[in-house]
Amino acid sequence: MKKKCMLAVGMLLVLSMLSGCGAKKDGPMDQVQEKVSNVEVENPQTGTMKDEYKYSGTIEPKDTVDVTASMTGTVKAVNFKEGDKVNKGDVLFTIDTKDLENTIKTNKASLASADASIQSAKTNLELANGATMQTQIENAKNAVTNAKNSVATAQTSLDTAGVSVNNAKTTLDDKQNTYNINKQLFDAGGLSKQALDDSQTALTAAQNAYTQAVNSKQQAEVSLSQAKSSLENAQKSYDILVNQTSKENVTKAQDSLNTAQASRKTVQAQIEASESKLSVAVVKSPISGTVSECNVTAGAQLLTAKTPFTIVDLNTVDVQVNVSEDVVPNLKVGDSVQITIPTLSNQAVTGHISEISDVSNADGTFKVKVEMSNTDGKLKAGMFAEVNFAKSTSDGAVIVPRDAVLRDGDDYYAFVIEDGKAKKVDVTIGIDAGETIEVKSGIKTSDKVVTKGQTYLDDGAKVKVVSDNGTEITEATTEATTENPKAKKSKGENK
Repeated sequence: MKKKCMLAVGMLLVLSMLSGCGAKKDGPMDQVQEKVSNVEVENPQTGTMKDEYKYSGTIEPKDTVDVTASMTGTVKAVNFKEGDKVNKGDVLFTIDTKDLENTIKTNKASLASADASIQSAKTNLELANGATMQTQIENAKNAVTNAKNSVATAQTSLDTAGVSVNNAKTTLDDKQNTYNINKQLFDAGGLSKQALDDSQTALTAAQNAYTQAVNSKQQAEVSLSQAKSSLENAQKSYDILVNQTSKENVTKAQDSLNTAQASRKTVQAQIEASESKLSVAVVKSPISGTVSECNVTAGAQLLTAKTPFTIVDLNTVDVQVNVSEDVVPNLKVGDSVQITIPTLSNQAVTGHISEISDVSNADGTFKVKVEMSNTDGKLKAGMFAEVNFAKSTSDGAVIVPRDAVLRDGDDYYAFVIEDGKAKKVDVTIGIDAGETIEVKSGIKTSDKVVTKGQTYLDDGAKVKVVSDNGTEITEATTEATTENPKAKKSKGENK
């Protein structure tokens, strides 16, 4: 009995000690932090999406015209330079026609001689047909005398002109030699510019005097030739009258008339050809545009190896691209096309298809030409251009940024925000335009779609929206704090 009492007391003491040790005061709450992700959101947009074929090309002028001359010679004046704007009909340059004009004068003199020959042949024919009279014989004799006098006068003029040419040539050689010496002295610094200019002026005057003397001599030669021809014709007419004509003479007279008339036609044709060249000596622009090349210089000979002028029309420009054969059936002339110009900060320009080749290139592609308006002149020949041909179009499409749509194998998904949390939604995509993408199902335009911060989100994750449709949202906290319930107090107390 005694042992049982002692055991009971011991147990009570142990329980009492345990109770005292278990008694605790309330401590601070344990705090657990739950991570919140910052995200940016946007509402989907609606619009038209286009799936496109993209090809690259170079901008070229719509029209390029090489302007040539129909005659050669010395360029007299050049009125435009490279880069200048020209209108249709503007005179680009002119060719010196001095030699051509002299040729025309000579031919006209020959024409007058031919007319005289015709008249003489007609007279001879009449005489050969028996119209001989004494008065005609006297007139013919006087004509011979006058013709001889004319020949003598013309010969004297020619002799005088020859002397003038020799004198002018001597003076020209002297002035040329003087100028050459002065030029060397000037280049060496031993002569003033004024003195050199004076010698140049004297040389030019001598050149002009020599040219005038040569022209005068040529005219004198023509006059002498005409006088001799007139004398010959007068003498023939006189001889026919004196010697009585025969039937044979009639035939010959007719032949002479025919020959004279044919000669006149030849000379007339030469005159007309020369006069037509006078008109082409003035070279005009066939189109309005810009001078891209100018290969002529005033005072220089016109070179046939180079095109004098090239005019380009940049009011309308083309881009030619080589399109694969599977794309060609989807294109037609007149289709609207979007063109991007990288040089102009990727500026988009609208054009249209103007040509589609019916024959493939060696590599199996087809040439397609796209035309664009360029009235503001921003597009330059040689600029790089990206041509976008529409493959398919979706009107009223729901559009989100491309980065908002994530991929899991063959499936696509995005995150939308509901009650401060990210909700993963499966989506069906349509046209992918690179920076944006069409969502055919899974997202509404009223949804707040996560566009940044979505990569590491989990379904149901708590988020903080820091930007909504591009508008920054400021808020102090980025984390939420939750507390555990307080630990219950022990009812026992140490005593």
